[in-house]
Amino acid sequence: MAGIQAKALFDFASGGAGELGFYENEVLTITRQDVGGGWWEAVNSHGESGLVPESYLEVVRNTRPLPPVNKPTQPVASSKWQQPASSEPKSSKPVPAAGGAQKVAGNREDSYDDWDDDWDDDDDDDVSTIDGTEANRAGPDANGNQNKVLRRRDEKSHGQSTNVRMTFNRFSQFTRTGVDSFLFEAAEVHDSDKNAVIVHGSNGPMWKGIDRPFGCIITSPKKETKFRGIKTFIAYQVTPSFSNIAVSRRYKHFDWLQQRLAEKFSVLAVPPLPEKQIAGRFEDEFVNHRLRHLQLWMDRMCKHPVVAHSKVLHHFLTCTDDKKWKVGKRDAEKDVYVGGKFFLTVQVPMQPLDARDSETRIDTFGKLLRSMDDSVKNLIETCESNNKKHEGPFRKEFQKLGGAFTTLGKSFASDERTVAQGLTRAVEHTGQTYNEIGELFARQPPNDLHFLLDGLLEYRGLLSTFPETLLLQKSALTKVQESGSKLPESEQQQVLSRVEVITSTVLAEVDHFNQRRVTDFKGYMQKYVQGQINFYKQVTAKLEDTLKQYD
Repeated sequence: MAGIQAKALFDFASGGAGELGFYENEVLTITRQDVGGGWWEAVNSHGESGLVPESYLEVVRNTRPLPPVNKPTQPVASSKWQQPASSEPKSSKPVPAAGGAQKVAGNREDSYDDWDDDWDDDDDDDVSTIDGTEANRAGPDANGNQNKVLRRRDEKSHGQSTNVRMTFNRFSQFTRTGVDSFLFEAAEVHDSDKNAVIVHGSNGPMWKGIDRPFGCIITSPKKETKFRGIKTFIAYQVTPSFSNIAVSRRYKHFDWLQQRLAEKFSVLAVPPLPEKQIAGRFEDEFVNHRLRHLQLWMDRMCKHPVVAHSKVLHHFLTCTDDKKWKVGKRDAEKDVYVGGKFFLTVQVPMQPLDARDSETRIDTFGKLLRSMDDSVKNLIETCESNNKKHEGPFRKEFQKLGGAFTTLGKSFASDERTVAQGLTRAVEHTGQTYNEIGELFARQPPNDLHFLLDGLLEYRGLLSTFPETLLLQKSALTKVQESGSKLPESEQQQVLSRVEVITSTVLAEVDHFNQRRVTDFKGYMQKYVQGQINFYKQVTAKLEDTLKQYD
């Protein structure tokens, strides 16, 4: 058959034998479109072939027939995304494949069994978090396979990198999370367990609002030690507004919470935490930077209508007793309604969805997602460049100009006439003014640009959670279409109703994202522009004062 060329919209790392990894903008030739489950078979420019996710590709044009490929091969993960090899000892903890079975690992009861005790090695920043799972930072795994650790090209952005989940594995996300079991073997649950409520809004399905909204403040990062100073770490005070009682939490406690939330709510947008770091993790600049990002992450979790009601979040925010913590931690790790089973707890409106309208909404959001992902990355790069210019070239140029004016003023000093001395002082004052303006430029980014960058970096991680969710919904539709004719009519209706639950959940999450996006970016831009106004008012005031020196 004639091949079809398609361009990759996202990076994709293969999660196992038979899958073909590729980079964003790479052109593949599609050899089969009837594989099913939202997957195609493709071959790349190196002759390597395998399964690829349909929703990650955009058809470009037809091309000539290709020779048959005998055996799929699995490419090595992209060097652009793959973390470089490390000479450090390999962690004894299991390492998931890049196409990870889930957004987080399975039950980690053993590894987190003793709250602080198991974490007293204080490798808060020694291990990377992949899809919510701790893993050795680089190097081959126990089977000799290179760990496919996906890292953003701009991982040093603004002093930190962000864990990114841009991978998808056919069997890990759809089968291992239990979505297929939900579709065809769904069990009934008590109404009291259906606490993720979707209502019909003006724009379609949306999450029911939080009955008692609350916030959470993270403050007072403090360097603490254990075992007579052998182990050192940073502890944060976390205070929820509904209790006003502070609890002490380390970064690894946040990491545990993120993993639990990402596993339980695998279809929701649970963004990654700021990346771990080894060198300089106790320096004030890094600690304060991490504090800001933890605060942004926690704000997002507290404002999500489903996550905010979760037991594991409230356990994290309120528990102060070690024994009670262990009990609650184990309960969270034994939660039944995780992955695909989360859909059992979703309560949808009685009003049925319009299938065509739903697909249009999801496709439209997919286009927004791709466009926004590109624009956010571009704006991050631009802001970081501007930040460096403020601290370097801008300051130097104004100080250079100030020095030139000062030199000119000194050259006038030999003229001791009264009328000339006034000009001399004014020119020297101008030189001093431009030196001060240069310092204003150097000090300005924390007042506006850093706030904007913090928000953009958070959204970069948030956007990376959606491709899997959209592909899961399309895979569910395809699975039902393939199996529909084989099912009794009564069972077909039940399966279709479960597909509506999945689609309604995705649409509700899309609606929540769009609502927050409007609010967030309005706040980012208002603060940035106001900061710029205040900055240029300071510059203007200094120049006006200098102008008066010539009166």
